[in-house]
Amino acid sequence: MNNVEVPIDSPYYKASVFLTLGTGVIIIILTIVLFIHIMLVVLGKEKRRFYFDEASDLYTTRKK
Repeated sequence: MNNVEVPIDSPYYKASVFLTLGTGVIIIILTIVLFIHIMLVVLGKEKRRFYFDEASDLYTTRKK
C-alpha cells in the first residue's frame, strides 16, 4: 500500500489515507494482542499453551 502514489486532488485520496491508517492500526492491535498472549503463556503459572499448539493439538513432553 505504501508504494501506491495517489495525488491529493484525486477522488481516491481519502480512501487511500483511510486504508493506510486502518492497516497500520490493525497491525499495531495484532502485535499487542500477540505480545500479551506470549507474555501470558511464558510468565503464567498455569499450564497454558500457545495458540498454534492448541489449534494443532500439540503437547509438550519432557524426557526423563
